[in-house]
Amino acid sequence: MDDIQKKIEELEEEQCTELLVKEVEARVTYQCLYILSECNTLEEANKKIRALLKD
Repeated sequence: MDDIQKKIEELEEEQCTELLVKEVEARVTYQCLYILSECNTLEEANKKIRALLKD
C-alpha cells in the first residue's frame, strides 16, 4: 500500500509541476506578445524581451 500511495504522490507532484510550467510559458508568451505590440522596432522588442527573460 505504501508503494502505491508513494507512486500516486509522485504522479500528483509531476502533474503540478507540468501545470506550473505551462502557466509560466503562457504568461511569458503573453508578455512577449504585449512587448512586440508596444515596440516600434524588433530591436527594441528584442532588448525588452531579453531583459524580461533575465529576471
